[in-house]
Amino acid sequence: MNCKFFNLFFVVFCFLTSCKGTLDLSAHVHVPYCGGAKPTPEMEKGRLDPMDTVFVTKSLRKKQKTIQVPLDINGCAQIKLRKGNYSLFHKHKLLSIKEFNKLYRPENNKWYTYKGDSCLYKYLSNPDAVFEVSKQKIIKVVVKSRCYTGINPCIDYSGPLRP
Repeated sequence: MNCKFFNLFFVVFCFLTSCKGTLDLSAHVHVPYCGGAKPTPEMEKGRLDPMDTVFVTKSLRKKQKTIQVPLDINGCAQIKLRKGNYSLFHKHKLLSIKEFNKLYRPENNKWYTYKGDSCLYKYLSNPDAVFEVSKQKIIKVVVKSRCYTGINPCIDYSGPLRP
């Protein structure tokens, strides 16, 4: 009897572990060089700032399951996910339009033009990456930021540039 129970447990365990894959994730924001001092060739490439949190979403027929993934100081994480298709979002994409504008839109500045809430809604709705997990998946996500406007693609800057 004990042997049958152990065999059943082993088969169930093997089945459950075979339904998951490993995601090796690296997520950064690219910050371009925006002028000022004469840049070195390395400075001209900009820099990669590690993200601290991302959200991974899996669509399940009529509903979505979203999990928060904390990243280490290098912007990396290794997580186990069930096999399937996923979308990845930087943490700021889960903010409301009002919250996003409060953090990433300059107030009443003549040099900035806001493209509208519809632009921002479209941006926030689009994932930063779409991927499939089977056994092991390596994902490198880089969110681009721009000089003077940062990660907000829905504002334009028309003011003076740094030398």
